[in-house]
Amino acid sequence: MCNLPLIDNLYNISCTHCENQFHPSCLNLCPRTSSDHWCCNYCLMNELPFAVNNPLDLCATYDASLTDALPRSVNTLTDLIEEAVIGPNIMFNPLDSDNDNSPLLMDDNLDPDLNLYNDLYSYSSLYKDLKQIDTYLHNLTYSHTFGIAHLNCRSMWNKQSDIHLLLVQAKIDILALTETWLEQELEAYVNIPGYTFVHKARRQGGGGGVGFLIKSVYKFEIIEDRGFDSRQGTFESIFITIPQEKSRDLIIGSIYRPPDSSIVEFTTDMSSTLIKLSNSNSSLYLAGDFNINLLRSGDHLLTSSFFNLMTSHKLFPTILRPIRITSYTATLIDNIFTNSLTNNQDSCICISDISDHLPVLLYIDLRDSDHLMLRFL
Repeated sequence: MCNLPLIDNLYNISCTHCENQFHPSCLNLCPRTSSDHWCCNYCLMNELPFAVNNPLDLCATYDASLTDALPRSVNTLTDLIEEAVIGPNIMFNPLDSDNDNSPLLMDDNLDPDLNLYNDLYSYSSLYKDLKQIDTYLHNLTYSHTFGIAHLNCRSMWNKQSDIHLLLVQAKIDILALTETWLEQELEAYVNIPGYTFVHKARRQGGGGGVGFLIKSVYKFEIIEDRGFDSRQGTFESIFITIPQEKSRDLIIGSIYRPPDSSIVEFTTDMSSTLIKLSNSNSSLYLAGDFNINLLRSGDHLLTSSFFNLMTSHKLFPTILRPIRITSYTATLIDNIFTNSLTNNQDSCICISDISDHLPVLLYIDLRDSDHLMLRFL
């Protein structure tokens, strides 16, 4: 910056994270009051690492007012995807042996278990609008498709009809929800036909909230008192188990890490949860908004530490392309991690204007519908 002294007044811009002040003219921004939320470039790159092809191309600030115009229309999102994502072909592939920056390099000198994952690890993560998903599913040729999805809905109360449309057209069986912004008193009034709603509201303050929409035909149990929840309060979570007759039970989690929480503390906290989950001997599907951009795992230490933690428990991401796309950034902060890697599952990203986060979808071939325990109606 200009390094000139700052006079304390209302026209300075203060970073809400480090509280340092800046001249608006140095940032090429209009003066604003202290009530606005703004993050300096240093904090942005170190605490909220966004993916950009060239850091110099990043706009000087992360301005929360940029999100006020979101969600964008489907047409606008499609244009942004074609320009910002498809063009440079941004894709996260931790098992790509041709990429020197891959967190995991598959070669003869590595653990044979990881080489096995390399043979099985294949997710297209293609962008599809709702009209294209039916054809996409037909081309998968699965005998019994089971759909798990995640949506950071950023307030679900007024979006129930849009969410219902997503569930039906994308043939989703389990939808993990984060940032529902729903108070406990309103949970009983959520009504989406054909689905059971379970929810855990944020205990203190507004915002937050995690939950599930579960197709009504399935038998499930909410997991409580097994130590899966955050011990240090660094993330919100809710877990369900779906019994299966002929194979391991499914445990599905909906997880939300607020962006202002410490990644170091979150990783330590999550480690305790993952140890208990791994000991359950279940097929795990952890869906959520982790607010950690996996596209930066090659050059951002805290992101790499998080990714290494997940893979140490044999949990791998199934979403490999950016899910939050603006004119300035393309980030991979939502995902569905699983320890159940087979050739019979694939992922896609739905182009939708429900939220400024695109819904992420994972489809699994369970082969035999008898595997799923149905609810007795």
